[in-house]
Amino acid sequence: MVYAETLKSIGAALKRRLPLLIVLTALLTSGALIASRPAEVQTEPPERAWVVETAVINNSSRQPNVELFGKIQSPQDTQLRGGVEAEVLSLLVSEGDTVTKGQLLILLDNRDSILELREREAELAEIRAQIRLSSMRLKSNQLVLAKEQELLEINESQSNRASELQAEGLLSKSDLDTSMESLKRQQLNINQSILAVEESKISAIQIEAQLMRASAQRDQAQLAFERTKIRAPFDGMLSDFNVSVGDRIGRGDDLMRLQNPATTEVRTQIPTVYAAALRDGLAQGIPMTVMVNSQGSMVPAKLLRVAGQTRQNSGGVDAFIGFENGSAVANDLRLGSTVRVLIELPPVEDVFMVPAEAVYGQNRIYTAQQSRMKSVIVERAGERVDANGRNQVLLRSPDVTDGTAVILTKLSNAADGLLIESSSNVRPADYQPIAAANSATAEDPVKQPDQRAGNR
Repeated sequence: MVYAETLKSIGAALKRRLPLLIVLTALLTSGALIASRPAEVQTEPPERAWVVETAVINNSSRQPNVELFGKIQSPQDTQLRGGVEAEVLSLLVSEGDTVTKGQLLILLDNRDSILELREREAELAEIRAQIRLSSMRLKSNQLVLAKEQELLEINESQSNRASELQAEGLLSKSDLDTSMESLKRQQLNINQSILAVEESKISAIQIEAQLMRASAQRDQAQLAFERTKIRAPFDGMLSDFNVSVGDRIGRGDDLMRLQNPATTEVRTQIPTVYAAALRDGLAQGIPMTVMVNSQGSMVPAKLLRVAGQTRQNSGGVDAFIGFENGSAVANDLRLGSTVRVLIELPPVEDVFMVPAEAVYGQNRIYTAQQSRMKSVIVERAGERVDANGRNQVLLRSPDVTDGTAVILTKLSNAADGLLIESSSNVRPADYQPIAAANSATAEDPVKQPDQRAGNR
């Protein structure tokens, strides 16, 4: 009985500890298996190579260019204004008419001008008569003065003789006094004659001044009369009419605009940094190609002149561009319209050209050396706009020689030593994209990084 209970007690204890024994056995077995397994070899993932486009560099002489916008204008462009106050009697032209220099455009009522001119002519005639009378009076006074001077000499001689006779006792004292009194009266006459002559001279000067004023007033009246006939100051085309028959216009009133399209030119503003180079190029006769976008095509032009100083409140200098074939091009360009201008500057030596997007910051590019990126500091020498309208940068650096491969693809993670792989599309040294000029839909000549790089 006791034996049976003991066995039963042992079985119950084993039953309670059996799960624990199973777990311990499993742990011991697993540990033995792990301890007996061969050790794994640790390996690093392969380095990613970024696919980029490159260009083989060739240093040479190149011409920078600058792309600008300008306004079509004419040096002969004027607003015709009223010169007198008068009524418009006749309008002899219409808006849009082409006229020639000196052609009569507007006829104004000239009656007031005629009356004013006649009055001034009468005043002038009166003053001229006064001048003649003044001249005669002056001559008369001069003759009187000369006669009085002769009499003075006679009286002086008589007085001297009387003094001698009175000293010898041959003449009484009263007779001597009479002779001296006559001499004094003659001297007084002389002074009066001299005064009359001087007064005549002053009067003549005053009348001459009146003549000058009257002449100026007559000329002004003549000018006012002439301004009643408004004529074209040069050949051109009329526009912007602000006058009609029956209007009473005043001095300075806008009447119409006259422009000469045959003298069309483009006024543009160039950055100050290029002004000196353009002036020097003009002075030295260096060829500088200028192109103007006219109705979708580039028209040859030429740089005429560059302003002497920077325009106030701007960062540029005015430049003026004319056309090789004159009025033929001018007729296709509307005055006041805006056009695109491309100017080639004088050449710069020992430079290479890359797209603007290949430059990091202002002075850094990357070259490809043994499948690695290497940064290079460069100096900017100008810019160019290629046939597709994309900005190219002219650079120079002693570290970039002929045959150097420059990386054109812009990488956000660019850094020295970055592993790269050149794409099959490698540009030649003097790469120029082939596309229609001024095309807004031209493909980007710079290839984007190969999308395969993201899967490597």
